Amino acid sequence: MTIFESCPTLESKRFLLRFIQSEDCDDLLKVYSDKNALPFFNSDNCNGDNFYYPTKQRMAEAISFWIWSYKIGEFVRFSIIDKAASSAIGTMEIFYRVSNDAFDTMGLLRVDVRSDYEKEDMLYELFALITPRLPEMLGCSGVVTKAPLYAVERVNAVQKAGYQKSEHLLTAGNGRTYDGYWVLQSGFLLPRYFKNGVTLYRVCTGGVSCGFFPVCGRKMTGHGHRAALFRQAGCPVDLPRTDGFGKPFAGRGNIHKKTSV
Repeated sequence: MTIFESCPTLESKRFLLRFIQSEDCDDLLKVYSDKNALPFFNSDNCNGDNFYYPTKQRMAEAISFWIWSYKIGEFVRFSIIDKAASSAIGTMEIFYRVSNDAFDTMGLLRVDVRSDYEKEDMLYELFALITPRLPEMLGCSGVVTKAPLYAVERVNAVQKAGYQKSEHLLTAGNGRTYDGYWVLQSGFLLPRYFKNGVTLYRVCTGGVSCGFFPVCGRKMTGHGHRAALFRQAGCPVDLPRTDGFGKPFAGRGNIHKKTSV
C-alpha cells in the first residue's frame, strides 16, 4: 500500500503530523499570512507561487489544491499540529523527485511553520520525526530539503538531524536553478532523539527504514554496512559487551553509549 492510498499519522512529544484538512484553514491562514515566516517557505519550482496567502479565500484555495494534488499522486501535504495548543502551526510537503540533476530519485521535504515556531529545537523535532520515514513512504534514495544560510535556526536544526550542505543546485524543468539545499543520502544515520543522555539513532539503508538503535549495546550481527555508519557517527562497535549501563549484552557486536551534546 502506497502513501497515496493511506496517509500515515506521525507523532512526537510536541507535534502530530496528519494529512491536511479543509478545517485547518483558519489556523494555516495565521501561518501563510505571516510575513515573518515567508522568507523561510520553500517555493522553489512552484510556478511563481510564493506561499503568501493573506486571505481566507486564498488559503482555502491552496488547501483544496494540496488535497487534489494528493489525490492524483503528485505530493503529500501534512498539517503540523501543536498538541498542546490543538492547532495547526504549519505544513510539511513530501514527494518523490524525478529530475536531471543531483537530486534525482530523492524525496524532497518542505517544512513551513509559523514564525514563532522557526526555532532550532522545534524544527529539529519535526525533521527528526519525518526524515526516517521518507525512504519507506516514498521509496527514495535519500532526502533533500532547503535551508538558506540566513535561516540560522533551520540550518542548525538540519545539521543536528544529520543533513549535509549540498554543493549542487536544484534544477527545475525549465532550467532555472536554486541553491540552499541540504541532503541525506541512502544509508544515512539519523539522530532520532535523546533519552537519559543516550542518543537513539535510526538507520535507513537501500530505501528501507531499518528501525531505532540506541547507541549502547544493540546487536549488530550481520550488518557490516550499518556498523560502518555508526563508526562514521563516532559510535564505536564491537567493544565490551554491555548495554551501556553496565549490564551484560549477549550479542556478537555492540554499540557503546554516546552522550548527547
